[in-house]
Amino acid sequence: MNEIVINQTALTAREYSGQRVLTFKDIDTVHGRPDGTARRNFNDNKKHFIENVDYFVRNSYEAKEEFNIIAPNGLMLVTETGYLMIVKSFTDDLAWAVQRQLVNAYFRNRIQTADLSALAERIGQLEERLSRIESKSVPDRDEQEIRLALDFMESECVPRPDKYPYADGVTITVMWHVFRKYCLERHFPTVHKKNFLKAVCKYFSVDFSERNSLLLVRNGYRYLPITVKEK
Repeated sequence: MNEIVINQTALTAREYSGQRVLTFKDIDTVHGRPDGTARRNFNDNKKHFIENVDYFVRNSYEAKEEFNIIAPNGLMLVTETGYLMIVKSFTDDLAWAVQRQLVNAYFRNRIQTADLSALAERIGQLEERLSRIESKSVPDRDEQEIRLALDFMESECVPRPDKYPYADGVTITVMWHVFRKYCLERHFPTVHKKNFLKAVCKYFSVDFSERNSLLLVRNGYRYLPITVKEK
């Protein structure tokens, strides 16, 4: 456990139910009071304390398991409000100074740490989400699917270029229409046209900027790229 120095005393930082807590012994030690002072103040005014708000009760087993404290009669854990009520009668200058240190460096510090932890966790979630979004924007997955689709088209001998009005072959746009008709809905419903065009260019090692001047002709079971010469 972490330790926080208050009034030249190393205080073990304990937490329960999402908040910092102290034992009666912690209070006596940090204030330099005789053992039993904090407990006596608590017992004298117990009717004003609310369980699970100002203090928590843990049995002997829970005290040992959760805080490694041997407490045959159980363990009382005091919250910030409970602590301020217990030390209300401590009015010397040292007591005021210790109270301020405990509130700011012990109780409130936990809140700041928790806020930072929550913020760090939220940032981590956003970064993970952003990473997923960025990974989806890269068409690597589409390219793999399209490679399979092109292999499927070739192996199944789906519409040859001669079925389209292009004497020398088919354009890349026509290839998209073929792909969409025979493969997209049944096998690759998530592939977008732009990703398809990019993937086909990459598949045939053609620069994407030259896609509109590209014809694909049949050579056996492979489509080979031929760049159309401008007239």
